[in-house]
Amino acid sequence: MKKILLLLFIIISNSTTAQVDLTISDLPIIVINTKGTIYDDPKVEGEMTIFWNTDGKPNNISDLNPHFKGKIGIELRGSSSQIWPKKPYGIELWDDKKLPFKVELLGMSKESDWVFFASYNERSLMHNVLAQKIARLSGLSGSKTRYCELILNSSYQGVYVFMEKIKQGKGRVDIADMSTKDLSGDALTGGYIIKVDKSTGSNNAGGWSSEISNYGNNALTYFQYDYPKEIQSEQRRYIRGYVKDFETALMSVSFSDKEKGYAKYIDMSSFAKFLLINEISRNVDGYRISSFLYKDKDSKGGKLTAGPAWDFDLTFGNADYCDGWKTTGWAYDFNYVCPQDGAGVPFWWQRMLKDPNFVKVLADEYKKIRTGFLSDKNSKLMIDSLQSELSSAQVRNFQRWNRLGQDDWPIPRPVATTWLGEVQQLRTWLQNRLDWLDNNLPKSYAIGEALSSEIDDFITTEVYPNPIINRVFVKLKTPAPEDIQLEILSINGQLLGEIKIKTTEGENTIEVPANLIDNINSISILRIKTKNKTYNKRLIKL
Repeated sequence: MKKILLLLFIIISNSTTAQVDLTISDLPIIVINTKGTIYDDPKVEGEMTIFWNTDGKPNNISDLNPHFKGKIGIELRGSSSQIWPKKPYGIELWDDKKLPFKVELLGMSKESDWVFFASYNERSLMHNVLAQKIARLSGLSGSKTRYCELILNSSYQGVYVFMEKIKQGKGRVDIADMSTKDLSGDALTGGYIIKVDKSTGSNNAGGWSSEISNYGNNALTYFQYDYPKEIQSEQRRYIRGYVKDFETALMSVSFSDKEKGYAKYIDMSSFAKFLLINEISRNVDGYRISSFLYKDKDSKGGKLTAGPAWDFDLTFGNADYCDGWKTTGWAYDFNYVCPQDGAGVPFWWQRMLKDPNFVKVLADEYKKIRTGFLSDKNSKLMIDSLQSELSSAQVRNFQRWNRLGQDDWPIPRPVATTWLGEVQQLRTWLQNRLDWLDNNLPKSYAIGEALSSEIDDFITTEVYPNPIINRVFVKLKTPAPEDIQLEILSINGQLLGEIKIKTTEGENTIEVPANLIDNINSISILRIKTKNKTYNKRLIKL
């Protein structure tokens, strides 16, 4: 962490800026003046004026009839993003008594809380907007966004994404209100918003850790209570118990049973869409940081639902660590790529991908996306539309913040020297990623053998992922040390490779060497040989 922070401070010290005068723009212009310095907390009082013409005419700060003018509370937001010179902000609309009040802003639902997303370390300025749009069009809950230009205390700050903050309420996460008195019956069952995040993340309500370790790094998933804000002990026990029941069912032998398994606890469609947005964007923080879930009352459906989508700056190739730049491979495999990172991906995703029912839902959702709004043609048009919207304002943004061509963290190489170069890199990356997903996303689970199974009275085994892409792991659990031989054979019985291992007591995870994976045919056999018995498992290589 210290190394990253030092690098960030070096970047900041080397950044050059220029003052920019702004009076007219194709984008909404937002002017904020505060009565003091803006801190992380508490909010400082300010006044906000929004200039936005709904008829499409250019927006001008001399307009005598602004879209909005009123009092706000403003604070810094985000975690590591606060270190960048271009700061992210959160605002709340205030009345004369500094109490929140709700207004429809920039064509979005009536609310009091909003976010200014800075897009400082993402130079196309598109990643967050594009990901949120894909999420919403797929049917997953996500924030509406609007590009704007911000003037703060008479200083031009550049292009921002004005977006909806995740919170309970109509037009946001539309689940039941909860009060401190909702402690029994149907009222206790919802609504809740929880977040998978780092345990060090700021949250006044606290959280809890899962009791089941994750594949790949054995870390425990950490959950934060997000709503209700004044959560009571009975409410904490309820939502923790519900998540525990879901995870226990997911790890059970009958996990894929529609009646006895995990499906009765979750909205499977939302989990499939959540996986798709994180895989399409190859979100290096996906699943494990700032990942939200919510649950309504049992009388209103009451299943754990994935979303809303959030946090997509390190996406679409915009990360030079943990394989984040690659168009190949799975984001949900993060724990194997970066096992040293304590904030791991929950075991859920790999486990659900062993369920034929989930894989069918996933395949159906992906087909709808690729034959619809994210076809090759439409994905290009989506980026073209964002390019057109930003074409004038991006010039001023990069006059204010000299970011183009800067070779700094976490930007992958080569670094584009122009904004159009950044946009073209995004186009190319997305197309290559979609091509890879077309060929590698499982379309059915009729092939492969993925269920954990007892192979004798003493040894249990699991092989994953199966079908294989480029890595395969064998998990063996033995009550005592055991000499075991793993063999790869062709479908005709020809020995293709072998390794010998000695297990320790308890759970052992073995990664099959890459040279053996290279020898695996489209259908092969994994043979597991103990002192007394031999067991075969079929392997499928995509």
